[in-house]
Amino acid sequence: MRSLAGILALVAAAGAALGGCVERTPGTAVTVTLAGTGAPPCALTTARLTVWAVALVPCDAEWVAPAPWAWLVGTAHAHSAASPLRSGTPYVVDLLGGAQPIAQISPPADRYCALTVETQPADLDAVGLADAPTHAGLSYALACPDDARQGASRATLTVPLDPPLHLHAGHLTDTVDLAVALDRWWVPAAGDALATNRATWAALPEAVGRATP
Repeated sequence: MRSLAGILALVAAAGAALGGCVERTPGTAVTVTLAGTGAPPCALTTARLTVWAVALVPCDAEWVAPAPWAWLVGTAHAHSAASPLRSGTPYVVDLLGGAQPIAQISPPADRYCALTVETQPADLDAVGLADAPTHAGLSYALACPDDARQGASRATLTVPLDPPLHLHAGHLTDTVDLAVALDRWWVPAAGDALATNRATWAALPEAVGRATP
């Protein structure tokens, strides 16, 4: 039978091994911003999206791109401390207010071929909620003078980075600008409000991408 000291030593060793899987590179900094672009058929008075977390995906990571419908399933995550590849601070982003930072990540030097953006309903700790208190509990809200849409769905969007983001000794900092094409996100009314909201949410993945320089 192992002693308590022996068990604690094994736990510590395992923790050190797991922690070493992804190491930070001193001095690296990646800022991710999000903005709304394009003009939908109506004059938007509200366009907000809750960004729950942002993560970088290394080019050599063993991951499989999700099926077109898989993003709709989503996974709930509690608030978590940022990791070298992931920022877990939730933001309520005003897409009519210009580019806004949604993540600050300090990853190891590497090549990154994608970003994942998690959306969930905003909780009371979300940055930016104080400026839009009615957004509490919502993932998105869109409104024109005669049409309002909102929802509380969860999703994980995958945004390819082409060309890849390459951090190395001579290039330790960078910015990734993302955009939501509001003219692509806004879809014609699809019957009742529930059907319209579902159609609007389903159109989001096609509207999110890397901003054109």
